[in-house]
Amino acid sequence: PMFFLKTDVMSGLMTVFSFNFDMLGLFFGQCSEICGINHSFMPILVEITLFDFFKLNLLTNWLFYFCWSESKY
Repeated sequence: PMFFLKTDVMSGLMTVFSFNFDMLGLFFGQCSEICGINHSFMPILVEITLFDFFKLNLLTNWLFYFCWSESKY
């Protein structure tokens, strides 16, 4: 509610979208629609970072996943 934005998501899947914010940090929310049996167990976490940090984090996670998945075979 603090940012006045809403997006459709599916439980158990990560949703990534781009938006410009004027502050950094972790922000918490809650599902805004009565969407099913586990509606009250659908917390929302929004992490706002600098774009350069996001790119570095994305690259690091991709390299870790790629190296780990290759070593399994």
